[in-house]
Amino acid sequence: MGSRREIRIGPLVFVPGWSGAEGGKWAHRYGEPRGLALIWVVYVLVAAALTLLSGDGIGGTRPDVLAFSMRSLGVVL
Repeated sequence: MGSRREIRIGPLVFVPGWSGAEGGKWAHRYGEPRGLALIWVVYVLVAAALTLLSGDGIGGTRPDVLAFSMRSLGVVL
């Protein structure tokens, strides 16, 4: 990896001081959308919990109620 010293911990390799975006025309593409991924995961978890728990209030685990909950989840996502 050139002149940079890497640190290996099991299968992971850490390179201190390496950001990936050192300038150039496409430097903005090297960032990771961690915030967006976190928001999406929270949205999916809340949507799944609300659709399943709302079905519990109107009929429990009957197949027709669960089918309605799954269709609702598909629409929300």
